[in-house]
Amino acid sequence: MPAPEAVLPLGRRAEAALVRERRHLHIRKLRLRAAALAVGLFLAVWAVVFWRLSTGHDPALTANAARRQNAQTTASGSNVAGVAAVSAAAAERRLAAEKARARARARAAARRAAAAQAGRTAAAAAAAASANSASTAAANSATPSTSSSAAASSTPTTSSSGSSGSSVSSGSSGSSSGSSGSSSSSASSPSSVQTSQS
Repeated sequence: MPAPEAVLPLGRRAEAALVRERRHLHIRKLRLRAAALAVGLFLAVWAVVFWRLSTGHDPALTANAARRQNAQTTASGSNVAGVAAVSAAAAERRLAAEKARARARARAAARRAAAAQAGRTAAAAAAAASANSASTAAANSATPSTSSSAAASSTPTTSSSGSSGSSVSSGSSGSSSGSSGSSSSSASSPSSVQTSQS
């Protein structure tokens, strides 16, 4: 068992103080080294983390980006479906409009054809009516000449027959024969008119 310091001589007391001082220095160095090592390790770890974050290798950000990308993909898919539905509806509307225009064009063409047919029928009827009126006018213009020629041919025969049949009678019989001649001419004129009209 070592002797207490009071008992130790002066040389040994100084040696013990020197050993104690060296021990304190060694402990202080160890503590400083441990602190420096901890600080260096902390800085190194945070430098690596900062480098990873700055280069875009953050796991949280990557997960968020994946979720965002999935959401965008889903939204784009729904948008594509919506756009497809809208385009299909627009195509159906265009097709219906084209069909309506085609039906309108067909109805207009049918109306034009009916109007043209009616115009041709009216023109044919007008031509037939004008031809009938022309033939009737020609028949009417031919009728007076025929009746006048028939009256001229029938008057001498009736007057001669009247004069031969009534030689004893007076001028009243001549007037009666003249009236009979005129009646025969008037009777013969309708027959000639009917003949020309037929």
